[in-house]
Amino acid sequence: MYAFTARFHSFDGTGAPPDIARHVQSTADPDDGLEHIYTESTPFGVYAVLFMNAPGAQAAESAAVGVCREALRRTELRGWNFTWQGPERELNAMASW
Repeated sequence: MYAFTARFHSFDGTGAPPDIARHVQSTADPDDGLEHIYTESTPFGVYAVLFMNAPGAQAAESAAVGVCREALRRTELRGWNFTWQGPERELNAMASW
């Protein structure tokens, strides 16, 4: 099991945050290996920890990024983006989608 962190944020910063966990879970298919997701809303966006089951860290990270990207295609998340923090490492400002 691998854990990865993403910060979902809206550029306009208005309105209540959407249910990120529901959107990510509903876009993931069983082959993605998403075991569960924990989210917490903050003034800086919604932090999500994705727990992935995959044969290796690279496959797990790729699947986690994929389900986050797919969730952002939903109409309810229009205007939202995510910054990938990945597995226990410093924030990479260049890895924002």
